[in-house]
Parts: sequence; C-alpha cells; structure tokens
Amino acid sequence: MIKYSKVEGYKTLGEVGVFTHIYQWVEDVNENPIVIIINAYEGKPKVFKGYIYNKTKQYKSIPVKDNELLDIESYVDKIEQMDFRDFIKDTILDNELYNSFEPVV
Repeated sequence: MIKYSKVEGYKTLGEVGVFTHIYQWVEDVNENPIVIIINAYEGKPKVFKGYIYNKTKQYKSIPVKDNELLDIESYVDKIEQMDFRDFIKDTILDNELYNSFEPVV
C-alpha cells in the first residue's frame, strides 16, 4: 500500500481524507517545505510535487527525482507527474478553494 511508502527526506502525512486515495508527504524542513501528493488506486496513478502557498493561493511545480519515483513506484504502477491544476481534476481537491490557486510566475 502506498501509505507505507518511505520517501527519503519526507515525512508521510498519510491519506488526506477517508477513502480519498490521495496521499501526502511533506519535506522534512521547518520553512517552506516541498510536498508530494499522490492520487493512487483510482485510474492511472498521478503525482504532484512542488510548493503550495495557501496564503497567496499559488503553487509551483517541480520535477520528481528518480529516487523518489523508485520509492513511490514500488507500491503503485508507473506514475505520471502533473501540474497542480491537472492533478486535482476529478479528485476531492477539485473544489472552489484549490481551483482558485494560480502558478507562481
């Protein structure tokens, strides 16, 4: 199960809600951590990695590293990285709050 995956340098926060099939890891730093969010078990697995700024309602996507992919893909099929907006489509995160987030320019 993906919730047991250990991603080096990140703390697992588990599933974001009951039966959402969305799992979150946060970088093990105090300020401005990178997050990895995975939607697994419903369709093709997908991942967002980057920064999410709740105060300014912005996000910044960054590439998933090869070692992170190895950690994740040992629990799910080949995973596709997506921009935040594409990632949240058709998930519980596809709501008024997160749809208002814009990419950092």
